[in-house]
Order: sequence, then C-alpha cells, then structure tokens
Amino acid sequence: MDTDRFMPRLEGPAEETGHPASKASPPEQSGVRPDPEVEHLLSSACGTWSVTAHGLGGLPFRYERLADRVFPSASLIKILVMAEAFRQTEEGRMSLADRLDAPVAKTVPYGLLPLLRERAYSVWDLIVYMMTVSDNTATNLLIDWLGMVAVNAFAERLGLADTRLRRHMMDLQARRENRENETSPRDMARLLTLIDAGRIVSLSACQAMRGIMENERGTDGLRRCFPGSWPMIRKTGELEGIRHDLCVVRTPAGSLLLGVFATGLADALEGERVTAALGTLQAARAMNGS
Repeated sequence: MDTDRFMPRLEGPAEETGHPASKASPPEQSGVRPDPEVEHLLSSACGTWSVTAHGLGGLPFRYERLADRVFPSASLIKILVMAEAFRQTEEGRMSLADRLDAPVAKTVPYGLLPLLRERAYSVWDLIVYMMTVSDNTATNLLIDWLGMVAVNAFAERLGLADTRLRRHMMDLQARRENRENETSPRDMARLLTLIDAGRIVSLSACQAMRGIMENERGTDGLRRCFPGSWPMIRKTGELEGIRHDLCVVRTPAGSLLLGVFATGLADALEGERVTAALGTLQAARAMNGS
C-alpha cells in the first residue's frame, strides 16, 4: 500500500461475549429534545442503542440518546491511539518515519499485517493500517510504542472522562479478567469533532488524521447512507453483540457528526439494518438542511 500520498509535512470479535438481547432501552432525560422518528426506528430493535447527531456549522439539529452510557469501545479506541501517536510526534518524542519491529509472535487476527511478509513498518504505515482496515496487530504495536499510560493520560487531558484503554486488541485473557476498553458516545463525539475542527495536537496533525480517516475502507453502515461525493471521516467497531459506527460527514448544508452505538444485539445483521436506517434518516435531513 502506497501511503506517501496521504502524508503531509508535520510541523511541530473473536470469542467476544455479547449481552442478552432485549428491546431497545428508552432515552435518558438529558434536556435534549426527543426525536420521535429515531424512537420509532428503535421501538422494535433489540439491545441498547445510543444515537448522537450534531449539526456542526450550518445544520441546526442536535439530538442525543444515551450519550453518557459507557460501552465497550471495540475498535473506536483506535481513534485515541492515533491521536496520541500524532501528539508524541508533534512534541518531537519520535517520528512518523520510525520503524517498529513486527515479529510473527506479535501478530493477532484481523487486518493485513498477518498476511504480509514485512517484519518492520513505519509508524505512519501502522497508523494507516489501523485506521483504514482496523488492523489489530498494527494497533498493538502502536500501543506498545506509545505506552498505555500515555494514551490514557491524553484522554484525561481531552476531557474524555469515560474513555480508558485497558488492554491490547484480541487479548482474551484481559477480557476474562474484566479489563475492557471503554468509552461513551459523548466522548467519541467530542474526540472526532476536535479532529475534524483542527483543534487537537495541531492543524497539520488534524489534516493528516482526516486524510487517513477519509480512506477508511468500510462500505457498510453509515458509509452507504450518504453520497460518495460528501467527504467523510469514519471509524467503526464490532464485537460479538456490539456494533458502533461514528462519522463526521461534510454535507452541502454543513457538517454532521453522527454516532450509532449498540450493545446486546441479537445478530450482526440487525445491527447493520438499524444503523443503516438511522443513517438514512439523518442523511435525508442533511440533504434538506433541517
């Protein structure tokens, strides 16, 4: 994969256990006006669903459902890992060109690195693999390079009170010990909004992160709900019984932050169906500018 074209000059679910399926939980009383259309879509859905929709500069609506609920983060935690990598690079602690060893013993399922023969990769390449194809081996190498303590300290500095990195990807022993990576929809909405607005680390770092995330390879969920000509930064996360989809899409009427988090799903197809229905609803509103 040729990643040089993405790279600007910087300055400065295997064996996961789902929750029992149940009817979708009602929204919390948070002072945000309820959305009858969203509630209707979720009325027959199993599990616990959070929906966050924020108009960013131009679009007037704002809706939150269970935005403060803490969920297993699945792969959404990788957004924070990426941000910390750029922070440490910006501070001169290391370089995106640094090469990290990738011994066979450290490879874990899901992603491209287990299929490749290279045994060392640049930090930039690992970030690209982590964010575009959600490569778990790349993520673990970056966590080891950055330090789990540093990643969590950055989350605290950003005000992400519900977000914690507690284990590597595919660490089943840690999961058996109840050491789970966690976040909330509100935390992830804040983090992605900061990146989109160029307000985290530096403007050039945010431009680089946006360039990577715009090349996320998924074609399902929220991605298929919006015209392909609308720029989108996106990350998804899936474990057994869990499905998260988070994006900022730039529409002709303004930018839209949209997050759909679900746990306790009966099956993956239901998660995809409901997520797509919620995304289609918000896409129609964005097209109408309302």
